[in-house]
Amino acid sequence: MAGTRMIDLFEKQMMMEKETARSFRKTAAKTKNVIPRLLFREIEFDTTKHAHMYATLIQLSAGAAVSKVERYDMRKALEQHLANEKRMLAEARRIARNLKDPQMKPLLRAILSDERRHHRALSTLLETVAVEEKISEDDWWSFLNKWAVFST
Repeated sequence: MAGTRMIDLFEKQMMMEKETARSFRKTAAKTKNVIPRLLFREIEFDTTKHAHMYATLIQLSAGAAVSKVERYDMRKALEQHLANEKRMLAEARRIARNLKDPQMKPLLRAILSDERRHHRALSTLLETVAVEEKISEDDWWSFLNKWAVFST
């Protein structure tokens, strides 16, 4: 567990990330050109993700755990999310096969890459929470370090 000083630093960073995300959201909302607007939104999403990561560090410092009831609800939600991700991935693949514009292909490849990564991460999380025995802290750290640090 992290000490009080470290938790204070996590909280300070989390607040800065949240404020920066709000600023990028406002900038994106005012930007008419779709290309810089996309960049601003991507940075906003990453910055928001960083705020969530700091919140996770704070909760982990307090010894956060997942209950059996929460694990059941999470498993059901994950099954639905996986089904949705599978449909989105299949449709993105279909679109990619038919896309002719070479300038658009890099964006679609990035979407496909994200969809595949999301599917793998959700599948691994489902396997982790589906285990009936108590999930160990090491299991959660392993999952966190493998999947939660990817770019969304």
